[in-house]
Amino acid sequence: MPLLEVTDLRTSFHTRNGVYRAVDGVSFTLAKGETLGLVGESGSGKSVTCYSLMGLVPQPPGRIVSGTAMFDGTDLLHCSPAQARTIRGKRIAMIFQDPMTSLNPYLRIADQLIEPLLIHEKISRPAALARGLAMLEAVGINDAAQRLQAYPHEFSGGMRQRVMIAMALITRPEILIADEPTTALDVTVQAQILELIKKLQQEFHMAVIFVTHDLGVVSGLCDRVQVMYAGRLVETADTRTLFRTPRHPYTQALQRSIRHRFPYIDPLHHLQVELVRRYRAGQTDERIQRGIHISINGIAAGLRNTG
Repeated sequence: MPLLEVTDLRTSFHTRNGVYRAVDGVSFTLAKGETLGLVGESGSGKSVTCYSLMGLVPQPPGRIVSGTAMFDGTDLLHCSPAQARTIRGKRIAMIFQDPMTSLNPYLRIADQLIEPLLIHEKISRPAALARGLAMLEAVGINDAAQRLQAYPHEFSGGMRQRVMIAMALITRPEILIADEPTTALDVTVQAQILELIKKLQQEFHMAVIFVTHDLGVVSGLCDRVQVMYAGRLVETADTRTLFRTPRHPYTQALQRSIRHRFPYIDPLHHLQVELVRRYRAGQTDERIQRGIHISINGIAAGLRNTG
């Protein structure tokens, strides 16, 4: 039995210019421990699909027209607000797209990080702070005890995204929705974040829905891929099959666009150039080198899938 089963999800936005069908008949399943990639260009309906599952579509102008999303006997699309609050942030968590704007600039990191624990687990503040500290250390934040008392503007983009991952995982959810969590990050930090998500997924035994427009990321991270276009799923396959024998013309066009921009050797060459540039700038610490090597390994895995 799947952990999550979505059937005929349809979400529309009613505007002055008419009705925009952002998600139009999307159906899929997610198994425990599986990583499902949701791929498509901007505006294809990927994020709105996830927001619909989380109950975060603004109404109005948004409206969930039809469909079901069954999670452990509960329909996420039609459950009461009280039921949704017991699941959202506890059993299903989400990493949002932009780490620069997802954190409240007026609150310390500690207050934002432990909020899910105070709401869902009703534990004391000292106990919540102890777990928050452990989670910050788990996601690779140095001097975590001091960083807990800092404000978001004191963190880099990569560190903010690590905080967002810590917030999402602090309650050990069964499903993690990652909505393009590396879009705003540079190549080395991007590689580290992807490796971190993969590591924590294995540690917590959770399922992941990974939303992205980057097929290179999907190739090294996901077990199964679904391609979206104009609010609809146009192709579903396991990762190897999708890269070796894409069937839908849109999927083929996506692959051709990447190969046109980055022939097989170019991604590796780009990373080597980046490493040399950082060496010349005096940025030779092990963290940067490790990020470069993780990126190279991930791209190499993707190339094997397309070979």
